[in-house]
Amino acid sequence: MLNKSITLKHYKRKDVQEAILASCKDREVASRFGEGFGKRPDVLHYPNEILELAKQGTTSFHVSEEHWNNIFALRPELTKKELNELRKGWDLVLDIDCKYWHYSKFITKLLIDQLKAHNITSISVKFSGSKGFHIGVPFESFPNSFPIQGKPTETRLLFPEAPKRIALYLKDKIEPIFLEQLMKDKSKEELAKMLGINEKELFKKFCKKCQAEPKQAFAKTYFICPKCQAKDESNIPFKRCSACNIFMEKIQPNETLRCYKCRSTEFEEKFDSALILDIDTLLISSRHMYRMPYSLHEKSGLCSVVIDPNNVMEFEKQQAIPSDVIPKLKFLDITNTKEGEASRLIMEAFDYKPVIEQDEIKINKKYETPEEAIPMSMFPPCMLKGLQGIDDGRKRFMFSLLNFLDCCGYNHASIDPIIREWNSKNPEQLKEVIINSQLRYRKQHRREKILPPNCMQAYQEINLCHPDGLCRRTKNPVQYAKTKAYIANQEANKGKRTPLTEEQKEMRRKHRAKKKEMEMKNNPNIETENNKNKDINKESNKESNKESNKEDQTEQTEKEEQADKIEQTEKVEQNTNKQ
Repeated sequence: MLNKSITLKHYKRKDVQEAILASCKDREVASRFGEGFGKRPDVLHYPNEILELAKQGTTSFHVSEEHWNNIFALRPELTKKELNELRKGWDLVLDIDCKYWHYSKFITKLLIDQLKAHNITSISVKFSGSKGFHIGVPFESFPNSFPIQGKPTETRLLFPEAPKRIALYLKDKIEPIFLEQLMKDKSKEELAKMLGINEKELFKKFCKKCQAEPKQAFAKTYFICPKCQAKDESNIPFKRCSACNIFMEKIQPNETLRCYKCRSTEFEEKFDSALILDIDTLLISSRHMYRMPYSLHEKSGLCSVVIDPNNVMEFEKQQAIPSDVIPKLKFLDITNTKEGEASRLIMEAFDYKPVIEQDEIKINKKYETPEEAIPMSMFPPCMLKGLQGIDDGRKRFMFSLLNFLDCCGYNHASIDPIIREWNSKNPEQLKEVIINSQLRYRKQHRREKILPPNCMQAYQEINLCHPDGLCRRTKNPVQYAKTKAYIANQEANKGKRTPLTEEQKEMRRKHRAKKKEMEMKNNPNIETENNKNKDINKESNKESNKESNKEDQTEQTEKEEQADKIEQTEKVEQNTNKQ
């Protein structure tokens, strides 16, 4: 852990200040104070600023992957179009996040070898400060423009799609080499023990065509009447047809295993590389930051030192002790960069993965929040599992969960207890400072609704993606919840007639009047017949009224006679009593 004396001693060094400033040109900077960040956007121009921030309690400095024209124009509510106008470029930064030190170095080496195989020379590597590495390729290595669907597109506009494609492409390229070495080093039993799981969990089925995970497609059981062919979905043993009163035939389709993406039924069992091989693609997002070179790490107390790409396997954490670090190498050094040397890499990455799920929100489309909060029973499997507590990726999931609840109609008062209850279930809880800062920021800064990351985009990496039958029909967890709530509402209101609105009633009256007018035009005799019927009805009504009046009169006279008799009897009784 860091204390103020270590940070001041480190950040007052002139060589460290110069190395940090070299990474700040045209980039957004953020200072971290223990568990929280300072103001954003921010910049660094002078060495003394670094020392002054360290005196105020700054423990580390972070920088953006993107280069900006006007950093102080950045705001959270900017649209994608507005961000593209401000962005002047971006760097490829691959974040290797593996908790097994030897394999973290090995994955980094394999990625460097792949970059070299694509004729890239401007490769820089730095230790993250904890358990992984950052590999960087400067923006100057990429071509100025790149054809997308036959149209030349400025490369600066391809963020974050291009870096994400490159990261996934390189990950798939090194996977077979990594797995081959892994199986040589350790047996299945040793791997299961190292990962703390059962041996059966080491392997998963993958689609032969697209290498995606399969999903169990549960077909619905239904009954069909052999006489009237009426259908009824139900899972009871027997059912009678309501119309024919005979037993219906039960149809129970076979459950089939299908690919989540391409719907193929051909699979192969392979080692689940995601258990060890992890390249964090969430880092590759707009305005996301990474730790600056030669900045300190809060938990380990080590320095994010830049190392020689050829000596990754020889590097040890002891070389990152702040007092022993000498800033010789630069991260994302463009001194010897050849313009366009990464053209082949970006071209093959786009050809390899032609379709990537987008988390972009259309500019002119406003998201409609449900009037009532969607109940938790309608949440997708990824959210339900995450709410039970997770080991890794707690911050990622919290951001996704906050956006998800916000889009599902939950207000701040109801979101607060849900987040705190979720945090209490985590094996290692997030600090209260982080929870409070996120909740306070969302309460104070009202803005447009932002959807959480799409399905299989972020939740697979933290082992939360376990799709069910509805998942393949939806792209986003919010879409899943709204669809499930809609289906449940339809089933609840099945057979009920929805009341007509005033507008619909007026339309119906106009339609009937128009229909009557058309009938009159087509058959004029209808009017005379209707008039005759009206006269007949009037006469019959008069006669019935007369009869009813007579009956009323007779009843009245009978009542009066009865009243007179009662009065006479009372007088007789009174006279007898007097006598």
